[in-house]
Amino acid sequence: MLGALVVAVLAGCAASPVPVPTPSPTDAAAPLFASDEEALAAAEAAYAAYLAASDAMLADGGRSPNAMRSFAIGQALEYELTGAADFLARNLRATGETRFSTYRLQSVRSSELWAVEVGLYVCDDLSDVDLVDAVGESQALPNRPVHIPYFISIVGDVQSGLRVAEKTLWEEGSFCS
Repeated sequence: MLGALVVAVLAGCAASPVPVPTPSPTDAAAPLFASDEEALAAAEAAYAAYLAASDAMLADGGRSPNAMRSFAIGQALEYELTGAADFLARNLRATGETRFSTYRLQSVRSSELWAVEVGLYVCDDLSDVDLVDAVGESQALPNRPVHIPYFISIVGDVQSGLRVAEKTLWEEGSFCS
């Protein structure tokens, strides 16, 4: 999560999408969750793990981006890898912890590719996150937004578990408070 956005929000940058790998058709055979509530809870846990991995990667200045492959695929993975490369090139690191709140569940469905696809709107909270240079001086913009709205897509199956596949800045008005 934090990768490219920390630089974009705190200092200014962007990321590009990458296609999502295709799992085998047998993975989509049976629903993973009995209810939307169960799917939402699992998606929130997967997103929390994704944010923690992103925070750890950026606290290390983007030096170990491959750890994100356990938590993200497709566009979301590319987003994080781009952020890591930018941190490394600019000799930056992040401090603090990214938190989030769920605004709304958008959808829970199965597809030919995945046993489950969960779409949700979240607000990332960067109020405890700072962007620092090699000597520890803050590089964060003074009046930066700290509550950022996103649409998140989390996909998975029994074999691979849940991973964040898409993280898109929600630009149609903020639902974050």
